[in-house]
Amino acid sequence: MIAEEKNHISPLSVVKANFALYRKSKAITDYNDFPERTHYILGQEGWQEVADYALDWAIRQLAEESSNAEMSA
Repeated sequence: MIAEEKNHISPLSVVKANFALYRKSKAITDYNDFPERTHYILGQEGWQEVADYALDWAIRQLAEESSNAEMSA
């Protein structure tokens, strides 16, 4: 879950609460917040940092899933 420090539509507290709920499930989740960002995070200057974070996270999850599958085979 990606949160933005200056998001008044989905404040950090709401995103953190949702993350806490998801942590209790089997869903693969993570949390990161970006200071000085608003709800318009992907339209703001520096959006590439957020996109890179999300892509890196997805690649790490795939690598971990692949590694776990090999270990159980």
